[in-house]
Amino acid sequence: MNERILVAIDGSRPSRAGLDWSVERVRNSGGQLTLVNVVDDTLAGFSRDVESRVARRVMNSLDTERARIEREFPKLHVTTQLAYGSVWRTLRDLSAHYDLLVIGTHKNGILKGTFLGSLGIRIAATAACSVAIIPQDAPSGRSVVVGVDETAESWTACEFAALQAHDADSELIIVCAGYVANPLFEDLVPPVLPAKERARIVARASERVLERFPTLSVQTRVMDGPPDQALLDTARDAGLLVVGHHKRSKIAQFFERSVAQDVLIGMSTPVIVVHHSMGANLEPADSEPEIGAQRHE
Repeated sequence: MNERILVAIDGSRPSRAGLDWSVERVRNSGGQLTLVNVVDDTLAGFSRDVESRVARRVMNSLDTERARIEREFPKLHVTTQLAYGSVWRTLRDLSAHYDLLVIGTHKNGILKGTFLGSLGIRIAATAACSVAIIPQDAPSGRSVVVGVDETAESWTACEFAALQAHDADSELIIVCAGYVANPLFEDLVPPVLPAKERARIVARASERVLERFPTLSVQTRVMDGPPDQALLDTARDAGLLVVGHHKRSKIAQFFERSVAQDVLIGMSTPVIVVHHSMGANLEPADSEPEIGAQRHE
C-alpha cells in the first residue's frame, strides 16, 4: 500500500496514540503522513493577539512532532498542516484528499476520548475516506477482525481487512452475527440472518479472501446476538477491528444506530470504518488539500 494518511493531533495522550499508530503503519506499509491540528473556530470571538498566540503554539507543537518522527525515522515523509474552523467539518473536508483519516480516543471508548461523543462518530460517518479510531491504551494483539453480512459495504470491509492481515502477516477472523427469533414471536418477528445464512455468508467471504490471499490464515465465526457486541467480544485482544460504513436513508438514521456507531461507542481495540466508495486498493489522491489551511513541507 502507498496510503496518504491524515492524522488529527492536538497534543493530548489520545492523539499521540493515533499518531504513533499511524507512524508504525507508514513504516510497515509505506505511504505519506500528514499531521493536522484544527484550531476551532470558537476562537473567532477572541482578540487577534490571542488567536496569533494560539496559532504559534499549535504550529510549534506540529513542528516538534514532525521533528521527533523524522529524527527517529529519517526515511518517513512527514508534512504538517494548521487548519482553522469547525473540527468536524474541517476534518470531513480534508479527508477527501486522503486515503485514511486517523483520530485518537481514550481506551474506554470514543465517548470519553478527545473527540467527545457524537463528534467522533460524525467524523467516521461523514468523512470522504476510511477512518481509523485508535484507543489510547490498545491491546497488543495482531489478529484482524472483520464483520460481514449480505451487503456490498461489508465485502469492501472484508477485502480491506484481508489486505491488512496479509500485510501484517497476521490472522484474519471473519464474523457474522445475528439474532435468533424468540419462539413466542417467531410469527411476528423473523430472525435477522438465520444461522444457516450466516454460515453461508462467512464461508463465501472466506473463499473470496483465500482466492486472493491463498496463504492467509482465516478463521470464521457464526455468532448469535447483536453484531456490535459479537465484534467487540471477538476483537477484545485483537490488533484491529474493521467494520463497513453502511449508507442509510435519513429516516433509517433517525430510528436506528449503525453497527459501526455502536462499535465505536464500546471499542477498546483500534477500529477502521471502511467507506464502500473507497474500495480496498486506494491510490493516493492527486490533488493537494486546499481547505483554508496552512501546509508545511
